[in-house]
Amino acid sequence: MITKKGIGTSISAGIRELDKTIRGVMIIPADMPIISTKDLIKLQNKFIELNCSKVIFPKYKSQVGNPVILPKKYFNILEGLKGDFGAKSLINKTDIITVNTDIGTIFDIDTVSNLKKAENIL
Repeated sequence: MITKKGIGTSISAGIRELDKTIRGVMIIPADMPIISTKDLIKLQNKFIELNCSKVIFPKYKSQVGNPVILPKKYFNILEGLKGDFGAKSLINKTDIITVNTDIGTIFDIDTVSNLKKAENIL
């Protein structure tokens, strides 16, 4: 039986399965298929440049999006997530760095109309 338990539950399950020696994790929502490889690399490079110590968010124009990269120090918080809530409200604001990216980092596909708009963007 498949049940919808929410993004927090999914993140928690994924974090529990990680090799604990890694220094961070990039969480990429599955409903955001037009995120570019260029933006993923840009986010990763910023995380590495900052010695894997800051939370990295993409930003398109003035809107913060996804995927997010979180350092290891947040793994305990992530493991405790439940329901349909992510970790954004639990992150220390002084740990957040934003990186300018393209529209794919704020564009998710939840409807047929979103899908048609994504086709036009591509």
